Amino acid sequence: MRQLVSWFRRAGAGEYPLGYVASLDGARGLMTVGVLVAHIHYSLYPGSIIFMDTFFMMSAYLITALLLKDWGRHGTLRFWNFYTRRFLRLFPALALLLLVFGIIVILFLDNKSGHAFEIASAFFYFSNWTRAFGVEVPGYLGHTWSLSIEEQFYAVWPLCLLFLLRRYGITNRVAVGLLSCAVLVSLWRLWLEQSGAPTYRMYNGFDTRADSLLLGCMMAFVLHPPESAVRGLLARHAWWLVPGVSVIMFLLGTKMNFEDRDFYRYWQSICLLLSVLFCSGLIAGKDTVAHRFFELPVLVYMGKICYGLYLWHVPVFLLMRLNLKLGEAWEWTVGIALTFLLASLSHFLVEQRALALRHKFG
Repeated sequence: MRQLVSWFRRAGAGEYPLGYVASLDGARGLMTVGVLVAHIHYSLYPGSIIFMDTFFMMSAYLITALLLKDWGRHGTLRFWNFYTRRFLRLFPALALLLLVFGIIVILFLDNKSGHAFEIASAFFYFSNWTRAFGVEVPGYLGHTWSLSIEEQFYAVWPLCLLFLLRRYGITNRVAVGLLSCAVLVSLWRLWLEQSGAPTYRMYNGFDTRADSLLLGCMMAFVLHPPESAVRGLLARHAWWLVPGVSVIMFLLGTKMNFEDRDFYRYWQSICLLLSVLFCSGLIAGKDTVAHRFFELPVLVYMGKICYGLYLWHVPVFLLMRLNLKLGEAWEWTVGIALTFLLASLSHFLVEQRALALRHKFG
């Protein structure tokens, strides 16, 4: 396994122009496992929902840091390069899933029009809004709501960032502005909750999830300068901060529930603050107990294939549960094994090959 992880790092060297942070991969892998557990038996780990905000935050940080590096090198943001890299990173694996699922629909499933609409909503990245407004769909691709939110973020953020960089540069002023906007999003979500909005509206809307993305963008501005005082402070205290926050987030994962309205009143904002500390500590610190744990080869491997794990697990589990009428034990064994197999094949045969093309747009 260690040799496999070492191969990953060498093979994907061009994928990490910011430098490879193995602990981030390990954290993503472990959080993905939490999501898989919840989707097999929700009551075992209902609070895996808090990890979605952490995923969004990590993604926003990495994307913004890459764009800031592009700005530093070229004095502008190269949109063609950015969007081509994002397309090659995310779309081929999704297209494979939709193709395979589409064939299964044609050959074996009823309600073909409903499935076709769901495939289209995933393909064009608006499935979060179908869920947010309660549109009836079969649900086999419902998990693509998070991919839709990320794509909507990619569509608007580079343009907004270019405006901010031209006007203010890489300054703490921008970071404070992003933090302020994140607070406004949290207040908007609270207003929706107080107004009686359904939980699925608050859970799936881009507007109600944007605070996690904005905080990730803020982190990039704060941590970008190597001499950043905040980065130095986090590096000094990461040895206790990251393990402590990790334990708290794990315990909250056993208690949170997306149907609990208190989650949208205050718990989601609390969990966002914890996620900021967790992600910042992993990025700024090094060689702590938490870093060594998250750099365990098995976790790093799961982090490497976590995109495929996330894509494939819901249709695999639901096909076994709803169509083959198999019991839960089948999902825990064959379902998980099949998900890991499909994710690994997707990574090696599709994502890595697309990655080779991405290097041309570095």
